[in-house]
Amino acid sequence: MKIAHIVSIFAFVVLLVASASVSVAIWAAKQSDFHNYRISLAHTSYEQHLQLATDTYLLFKRFGDLLLVGDSDRVQDVNEISKRLSVHISNIRETIEKEIQLVGDEEIEDLEHLIEVEAVIEELTSLFDRTLAHEDIGDVRSNWRDLSLVLNDNIKSDFRELISVALEEEEEEVAETEAEASAQMALVRLISYGLAAVFLLITISTLMIFRREFTHPFKHLLDGVRKFAAGDFSTRIDLRGRSELSEIAAVLDEMSEVVAARTRSLTTQNLELEQAVQQRTEKLEELLTEARKSEENRRLLLADVSHELRTPLTIIQGESDVALRGSDKTIEEYKQALGRARLAANHTANLISDLLFISRKESGSLRLSRETVDPSRLIRDAVTLSGLDAKLTLPTHATTISLDGKRIKQAVLALLENARRHGGNTIEVALVSGSDVIQISVADDGPGMKDEDKELAFERFFRGSNAAGQYIDGLGLGLPIVLSIAEAHGGSAQIFDREPKGTTVELTLPRISEDPNEDHENPSA
Repeated sequence: MKIAHIVSIFAFVVLLVASASVSVAIWAAKQSDFHNYRISLAHTSYEQHLQLATDTYLLFKRFGDLLLVGDSDRVQDVNEISKRLSVHISNIRETIEKEIQLVGDEEIEDLEHLIEVEAVIEELTSLFDRTLAHEDIGDVRSNWRDLSLVLNDNIKSDFRELISVALEEEEEEVAETEAEASAQMALVRLISYGLAAVFLLITISTLMIFRREFTHPFKHLLDGVRKFAAGDFSTRIDLRGRSELSEIAAVLDEMSEVVAARTRSLTTQNLELEQAVQQRTEKLEELLTEARKSEENRRLLLADVSHELRTPLTIIQGESDVALRGSDKTIEEYKQALGRARLAANHTANLISDLLFISRKESGSLRLSRETVDPSRLIRDAVTLSGLDAKLTLPTHATTISLDGKRIKQAVLALLENARRHGGNTIEVALVSGSDVIQISVADDGPGMKDEDKELAFERFFRGSNAAGQYIDGLGLGLPIVLSIAEAHGGSAQIFDREPKGTTVELTLPRISEDPNEDHENPSA
């Protein structure tokens, strides 16, 4: 339940109880005023009847004195008393009319009773007036005893009875009104106790509901907020219900999920950034290592090239000196000298051509002239050009692939030459055609290579330990050229040991989908 609804209901009920209490208080006050006013009117009427009775009896006495004494001053007293009686009757009538306005028609009986009293008094006054107007006043005096008997027996007894009844009625009215007032006060007390009990019950119920719907959830919500403030976004507040605190808790839970997700994202990004920085640092270190290695290779290359070029240049210079020194020589001697110089020049040209090819590959400027060819035909042509008696293992079905046939033939010739120089008497060439790649391998039965030599075999100008004493014209560029050609085609070159002895060099080339009619630059090596 909504807290606003609880507060609204509690305020409405409190207002209702307060309104009932005020209404009861106003009603009790009005009833008290009513009873007090009614009792006051009853007392007033009672006193007025007493005054009426007193003056009436006084009128009897003054009239008797007048008849007996005959004093003219007593006539005036009689008249004044008669006037007071009229005033008393008028006052009593006015009081009775107020009571009728207050309580209704039940007081009409008092008014009728007053009329009877007034009739008796008028009869008495008339009797007195007739008596006083009699010419023979002495006869009246002589007959006073008879007149007194008439007054006492007829008029005075009736008047006394009427006054007694009127006074009793006023006393009964006072007693009845006081009883009603007491009953009304008892009812007011009972209603007050009931309203107090209802208000107490509502207050206790509201406090219990408020404690259940607000105090405990608010404490739970505050604990969750403190955990959020401490950075713990994995805890959920999870307040049940439909109160405002439940809505706030739901919003905070959603916010914690968003913050947790963003925190995880930021953590992941930081980790990725750290990994990227680490990778970039490692890459930079690798580039720096490669740069240092390239610088070292450049120095070694310069040294190797200088060393490799010195020999053929020395030969060319020496042969030239021999041809030019001394007396005239025969044409055959000149031819021999020029032939040796030409061989040295060819050796130098081949060295420069191989170095230029490898340099273009490393700089990325090497471009291939691809065409769709049969690799089996390229292998046969290379074996034929090498002049070696090699054993061929080729696919029985025709296969084609897009590649630079001239470069692949060059690589196979380099592998055959390497096998001839470092291997034994048996050389085997095999072609395996797969769905994604083709593999060209050249195997020999020579002494094999050490593991440390395998790792350096594709380095420029490297000569293995088994090359010592077997040839003098090797440049150490055969396998580096093979690797450059393979990598230019997107492939690779590897060296394996052969069982029981020997070495296998395997060239792996991927199949690629390329238009064989596309024009490619084919720079000369």
